[in-house]
This record gives sequence, structure tokens and C-alpha cells, in this order.
Amino acid sequence: RARLDVLSEIPREWARQLASWARAHRGLKTRVQDRLAPDAHMEYVIYQTLVGMWPIGGAAEPERGELRERASVFARKAAREAKARTSWIDINEEYEGALASFIDALFSRPEFLRELEAFVARIMPSGALNAIARTVLHLTSPGFPDIYQGDELWNFSLVDPDNRGPVSYESRRAALATLDTMSPSGDMAESIEAKWLTRQDSVTIKLAIIRNCLRARADHAPLFAHGSYQPLAAHGPRGANIFAFARRSAASSPDDAAIIVVPRLTHAFAPHSPPIGDFWQNTELHLDARTPSAPYWRCAISGHELAIPANPAPPSSSVSTIRLPLSDILAQAPVAVLLPIPTPLTATSYQ
Repeated sequence: RARLDVLSEIPREWARQLASWARAHRGLKTRVQDRLAPDAHMEYVIYQTLVGMWPIGGAAEPERGELRERASVFARKAAREAKARTSWIDINEEYEGALASFIDALFSRPEFLRELEAFVARIMPSGALNAIARTVLHLTSPGFPDIYQGDELWNFSLVDPDNRGPVSYESRRAALATLDTMSPSGDMAESIEAKWLTRQDSVTIKLAIIRNCLRARADHAPLFAHGSYQPLAAHGPRGANIFAFARRSAASSPDDAAIIVVPRLTHAFAPHSPPIGDFWQNTELHLDARTPSAPYWRCAISGHELAIPANPAPPSSSVSTIRLPLSDILAQAPVAVLLPIPTPLTATSYQ
């Protein structure tokens, strides 16, 4: 889903690709009851499904048989639930056979598979960033998050029955052990860890973010369970590409807070490099008087530290008086979960 969200940013490019495939594959359709099968709607569903489920690194010949079978099962399920030409209670076997034959024919066309992999490669980086940003929001927004089985790593499963397959918890335990070896403290502060985090093709990047966000929730349980929600604005050349908010704890612990920052609408820049560091030059996050003014903050994802001066505005004011450069907030990772700390190891200060 995170990858398919990218299609909303490139409607013209996606429409051109669909039109090209529709023209090239018209001869692969079968006439069923005087109508071509699949119809335009199901043909669209098939292409979109393949774009969403295709592996990050591409699919070698041995994998393609499994992908073809999964796509066929999903197309049959989707067609039955659409109830246009087949359904669960009135199965049209001839039409469903035409769907399967169409998918088989697509997989037998090397040119289509090359075009499919090239298209997926163009939107994959932004899809990965969408997934990372969504994971952080899921674990830090108001409410109590859950994680669907198997979603700790990149997950390209389709709906039932695809998503009911066995989950390898052994591989996840091994991945967690690897994370602890790379960063025993868990804060990813080491430079090797910071570089590793920005590799979107890393199989464990999502797991690392989940682990660190859950640790933050455990360390600040009242804040994330009952804390308030305050949207934050970003201004500058990339202001529209930022989604940010603050959480503030109840009166019993007013100094406990969190500032969450994630990127959005990333397709225009994601293919070049992860949006970190100088990419956000001249774009700033604005804090107002309601934002807790703890002097020192550390990112639970990257370990990066900041020193933020007290806000001189009166508590009743909503005027922004502190502006934080996003180039520093996101200096080591494309997302940030800032939490107050008593004393920093090192910190960048803003006046």
C-alpha cells in the first residue's frame, strides 16, 4: 500500500504506462460471452497488484512462478468480490480462467516484465519512505498501535489468503540480534548505524525503527498513552514535504514530551537519495509557546541530539518563536522522534 500511494503523485506517468500496457496486451485477452476478459477494470487491478507486490530487488526466474500464482489467486478473489462477471455464489469459471490465462501470458512476456521492474524501481524509494513514515506515525500518534504479524520487515503479501502465511519469527529474532550487535545501546548513534539506516533496501530498517519507537513508548508510557497532540508547521522550500506534531504529557509530568517529524510526498526527491541533512536546507520547523521547552532532546531513531532554548513567548501565546532547521533534525535519518534528555553527550544549539 505504501508503494501504491506513490501513484497518486504521478497520475500522468501512471496513466501513460497503463495505456501503453493496455495497447500492447489487448491480444492476450479472451472473449467470454461476447465480451473481452479481463475487462478494463480487472486489467487495471492486475497491473496495480503487480506493481505493489513486486520484490524490491526484482524477481529472478524461480520467483516468478510463485508471483504469478499469487497474482492469479488475488485477481480471482478481487473479481468475485466485485461481483461484475463472477462472484463467490455464482462462479463464472470461463471468465476466471480467462483472468488466469491473461496473467500467465503477461509473465511470459520478457518486455512486460522489464517494463514492470523498471517502473517499480522508479517508485520503490518513495514507497519505502512512505512505509517508514507511516510506521513512525503509527507508533507515536494518539492511540494504542498494533503490528500485523510479519509486518516487522518489508511485507509484500496480498490479502487473504496471502497474508495468512507462516511468519518466520526465527529470522526476526536473528535480525534483532544483528541490530543489537550493530548498536548495543539501541540509539543508532554510531556513524556506521546512521549510514546503514538510510539504506532503504535494508531488510531490517523497518524492524529497527519499530524497536526504537517501542522502546521510546515504554520509557515514556504516560506521554504516549495520554499525552496531547499538537500539529507543528514547517516553512521553507520543503515545508510542504513535512508532517510534524508534538505530544505533551499531562500536568503530572509537564516536562515529558515528544516531537515527531516525517517526510511526505517524497517521489520528486526520493530516487536521488534519502531526504536527510542538507536536503532540507532553509526549511524550518516552528515551535510555539505550547511546545515543552526542555533544553536537550535526542532522536530515538538516530540518536542525534539538539539543544533547544526556552521559548520566550508567554504561555497564552501561539506565536512561533523558535525555529529548528530541518537539516539538523533530519541530519542522520529521514524520520525523527525527539525526546527530552537530562544532559546531552553532544548537542547542536539553536537560538
